[in-house]
Amino acid sequence: YSRMYSIAAANPDRVDVVNIGQSTEGRPILAMRLSNDVHSEESKNKPRVIVTGNIHAREWITNDVVATASEKLLAGDAEGALEDMEIWMLPNVNPDGYVYTREVDPLWRKNTMRNDQGEVTGVDLNRQFPHFPMC
Repeated sequence: YSRMYSIAAANPDRVDVVNIGQSTEGRPILAMRLSNDVHSEESKNKPRVIVTGNIHAREWITNDVVATASEKLLAGDAEGALEDMEIWMLPNVNPDGYVYTREVDPLWRKNTMRNDQGEVTGVDLNRQFPHFPMC
């Protein structure tokens, strides 16, 4: 999260850090909203792209990949992308699973959903999307 806030501080007109909710264990789920005019009303009407990282808890590198991609976009590596769209970068969509892999089981892949007995059984988050577009 500190890297996200650093990126936003270095690009205050083009990055907004947004808390989009919290995990089941109460951790914030943060996103960076990127656009050339991120604070304007016009930005809200642009097409949106969402890039996610760490959907699988043990894939730690994806946090960094999404953050680095954000920095490259802001540096102009995708000329025009921020003019034409709003890009939402979510480096860690599974913060509970990430912490679980750091503290309990480094090979854990799922979130930390618990069963009725309170045991962590988890859900594989990328298996929970519909097989067709919703819109």
